[in-house]
Amino acid sequence: MPNTEPKKRRGCLIPLVIFAIVLIAIISGIVAGVSGTAGQKPKSLLAETMELTEQQEQDLLAIFDACGVLEVKEVTQFQEGESQTSYHVRDVETDSYRGMKGTIVVWLDNSTKAVGAIYFDDHDIYVDGAVVAQVPAFYVSSAQRDEYRLAAQLLVKECLNYPDSAKFGSISKWAFGVNEDGYDAVQSSVSAKNAFGMESTENFQVLFDRATGVPVSLIIDGTEYIK
Repeated sequence: MPNTEPKKRRGCLIPLVIFAIVLIAIISGIVAGVSGTAGQKPKSLLAETMELTEQQEQDLLAIFDACGVLEVKEVTQFQEGESQTSYHVRDVETDSYRGMKGTIVVWLDNSTKAVGAIYFDDHDIYVDGAVVAQVPAFYVSSAQRDEYRLAAQLLVKECLNYPDSAKFGSISKWAFGVNEDGYDAVQSSVSAKNAFGMESTENFQVLFDRATGVPVSLIIDGTEYIK
């Protein structure tokens, strides 16, 4: 009788064993790599740019908090000296002042990373180890800018011959600032029909009392409308 017993397959066991060994090695390498980086907290923007330890960063953030500096969005080295280095810092509010004043300048000791001084534009914020002012006192916040923009549009429309024809620019066409007398200044332009029915564009400025938010001055094309 012919032998009907199935033939045994040969030559498959060794490749399977090799594949299993390679697979285990790959998995082990991945696990080792993950475990090697586990617990390592990635450096923040401040720590990376200013070369700070975790404790030095915490000390700096405490001073930032006292000075009214909000969440940091950008840090760039500005000037490096023998003993101190300065950095330009922009937080979530001052970051919107692109192309304008509004940069926070921080001086750090090169060896200890202690804060030597903090300035905002021409204003002292942190000098000789003490907070002398807060940064938000010298800019108009994003929320306040939205309120001022709406209020200014309503005021200007009241002085136009054809208020329904008024067209104001986008937010990028508006300028906001804080003057030394305690007023917030808002400047922009409006296009509307004049008394002759012809469209013209005029610049305007509104001053708001910073403490109350009440408008105290409205000037359109050189004419004051609030007496």
